Amino acid sequence: MEPLRVLIADDEPKIRKGLRSAVDWPSLGMEVAGEAEDGETALQKALALRPDLMLVDICMPFLGGLDLIGRLREALPGCLVIVVTGHDEFAYAQQAVRLNVFDYILKPIQGAQLRDVLRMAGENLTAARRESAYTRWASRQLQQNMPYIRERFWNDWVCGRLTGAEIGEQLAFFGLEVAPDSGMLLLKADLSGTGEGDWRRRLLAAQGVIAEELPAAWGPIVFLDGLNRVAAIFPMPDPDAWHTLAASLAEAVMERLALRVRILQTPVKGGLEGVPEAYQQLLEEISREKTRAPMVDLCKAYIDTHYFEETLSLQDVAGSLGISPGYLSRLMRRELGLSFIDYLIRVRIGKAEELLRDPFAKIGDIAARAGYRSQHYFSTAFKKKNGVSPAEYRKGVL
Repeated sequence: MEPLRVLIADDEPKIRKGLRSAVDWPSLGMEVAGEAEDGETALQKALALRPDLMLVDICMPFLGGLDLIGRLREALPGCLVIVVTGHDEFAYAQQAVRLNVFDYILKPIQGAQLRDVLRMAGENLTAARRESAYTRWASRQLQQNMPYIRERFWNDWVCGRLTGAEIGEQLAFFGLEVAPDSGMLLLKADLSGTGEGDWRRRLLAAQGVIAEELPAAWGPIVFLDGLNRVAAIFPMPDPDAWHTLAASLAEAVMERLALRVRILQTPVKGGLEGVPEAYQQLLEEISREKTRAPMVDLCKAYIDTHYFEETLSLQDVAGSLGISPGYLSRLMRRELGLSFIDYLIRVRIGKAEELLRDPFAKIGDIAARAGYRSQHYFSTAFKKKNGVSPAEYRKGVL
């Protein structure tokens, strides 16, 4: 460890010489880096040499010792100051103590006393050096491991291993905020036929596409979960954008990476602590889809994207998939336990439920955005599914 640098400031040459020769500086792990005969020179040398420790006389020309100490506190806060003073200057010494000096020594200076004070100052400075070195090391380790720390936090959060307070603390640590009305999506990629290194690379690329495609103003949180899927949490400020989001993101990933993906999304209910429930819901939905025929997933994706079209029919969907309406109808009943119209109603009413959370949206507009040509028909279908009218439903959720 480098020796501690000491600057001696006293207007009496004899005192400066006495301080320099009174102790064996190397044995204390110190070296005298310079001397100054007045306060102004002492300040200039201190700024140039940046000593660890200064011995300062109270009464010096041009700039008194107390003024010098005050300026050192601002310019060199880590520098320790030992005041050297005479008996008749004791009141000044007491004032210096209030300026947070390390200690003071009375003239005439006794070698043993000086050594004891310097030894204590050296121990203090050495401990501060070690602490500073450890802090720098810890900061480097934190920065190097930040990606892992972030990923661990995301997965602890979505798996329900954190309390609300812990979630808030860690979001604040990362400088992130999550809006009260947020949504979550989960991307499952078709990674069949890819090696371990390649699928990891492709997942990270998909994560990058999602992060780029989601509006930066939303402040999205995009990460890989522990099950090799891309997850994202973000606010839902625009209902129209939210409803078509999954399809547009899947299309972007396909175009840019030639990677076939399935993206599911759901609103987050219950604030920060509602994220695990939303995540589990998406996991269960993806798990159910594993056993379904691919054609059914394509059918669902088409309906999820085009549900707001008033004239959407079984024939439209079947035609887009290149199969007969009868075959698609039988496939949906077998795989989903629902007819085409039942699934379409479920999607439309589900979207309407989301829109009803906006207290300023008119029910007539919600009906049109959900794919219903008339408010009356919409209200009838809504009440049949939920047992209450849209207006009553809104009162219950707001």
